[in-house]
Amino acid sequence: MRNCKYLTLLRAICEKKRKSFEHFLKRLYVNQKEVIRLFEYLKKFEPRFDGHDLTTQNIAQKFYKKKSFTKKEYRNFLNLLSDLHLHLKEYLIWQAIRAKPEEQNRLLSDFYKNNNLPKKYVAGLQQRKKRIEEKKLTTASDLYQRMLLSDAIYYNLTHQNEFLPPEETYLQEAIQSLNQLYTTTKLKYACELLSKFSDSKVQHFEKEILEIEKLRQQDFFVETPLHFMYYKLFLLLQNKRFEHFLELKLFLLHCSPNVGNTEQVFLLSKLLEHAQAAIKQRRSKFNQEYFEICQWALERELLLKKQIFTLNRFANLIDVALTLQQVDWGEHFLKTYATRLSGAGKEEVIQSAYAHIVFEQGAYQKSITILLKVRVISDCHSMRIRTLLLKNYYEIATTVETILKEISNFSRFLNRKSELNPKTLQAYQNFLRIFKKLTLQKAKQENLLQDFLTTSPLIAITWLQQKIENYTRFE
Repeated sequence: MRNCKYLTLLRAICEKKRKSFEHFLKRLYVNQKEVIRLFEYLKKFEPRFDGHDLTTQNIAQKFYKKKSFTKKEYRNFLNLLSDLHLHLKEYLIWQAIRAKPEEQNRLLSDFYKNNNLPKKYVAGLQQRKKRIEEKKLTTASDLYQRMLLSDAIYYNLTHQNEFLPPEETYLQEAIQSLNQLYTTTKLKYACELLSKFSDSKVQHFEKEILEIEKLRQQDFFVETPLHFMYYKLFLLLQNKRFEHFLELKLFLLHCSPNVGNTEQVFLLSKLLEHAQAAIKQRRSKFNQEYFEICQWALERELLLKKQIFTLNRFANLIDVALTLQQVDWGEHFLKTYATRLSGAGKEEVIQSAYAHIVFEQGAYQKSITILLKVRVISDCHSMRIRTLLLKNYYEIATTVETILKEISNFSRFLNRKSELNPKTLQAYQNFLRIFKKLTLQKAKQENLLQDFLTTSPLIAITWLQQKIENYTRFE
């Protein structure tokens, strides 16, 4: 009973919709007394609709108010449950159609056409055409609806000269809407494939993209904001050029209301992924770009969507802010949005981010204390914490032997993690190699300075002191 179709579906909708469904059921099926009575009884188990007593046998007994019942009564009970499931599906379909006015108008137009009401059919199509012309085409679904409408007008109404302009106009509109739908969706799928599979071959799309380029050159092709977005995103994913990134950033910040919310989120996610990858490749100018995009997305609550506001992205944003010396901003961001995080590893991300902020404020010992108390779950955040610990040890002038020991431990940890991304693994190994050199050179510099200070007599003291103080830490 707990896993029956009706309760599984009912459990998935919110309380507001459950109340709305109750109103729907009692208004449209007022004569189905038994169905409504079963609905009322099952309400006792909301919102989870779970429990040991929620079995078909128990509910049937309490519904009929007797311990035993006939097979006919039991079949009747199952039928009532099935009716509830059917009515719930009807309600959800009705709600879905209500949310899509264009779909309502299309269904009504089909009714006029199928019931031989030509004048109403023509008038309905004309109204739909006017609404689509006034509406921004912000999603691929909008382009699809316009294509269907243009197709219907051309094939079904061209003989109605008393109502419509010449046939050629509608033929051009049908071709134009089809081209826009084809090129936009083709670019959309290409972008999704390239972004999900880094080893995808661009050559796979060459034929299609050449065809799209030809269509774009046609006189009657009109570029929509949606098409522009996917076209530039494809170019960015294809050749990684900074100018394409900047074009898309400007589009996101100033023109994104011209595309749907889902498309905005998709573009935002891809720009952040691209910027983060560029930062790892030491392209430092992307730090500021990443930070500005995140600030814009935070103001509009876009960054807080579950598919974007991940633990890694939260930690990355803190890192970027601190790299740009935005310590106060990073601290405010941590206090404001830490409660919005979810998932395993939440606490280690929050604590390591706080330790990073404390480190940038110069409280190295406090940062070490925080980091040593963190309960590490994921390898990714373990590497972040180990790196920050090494930086703290270096700043507080821990002995060379202690730092070298920590480097060795970290190196062994990395060698055990063969499942890590090869580029990530290499980046950490390179850090350890250079950090080791830095530590050894610092020790040499300190020994030289001590030797200088304790040596007497000595000539050219001022020059020597200047050179020793500016002594490079790298070979």
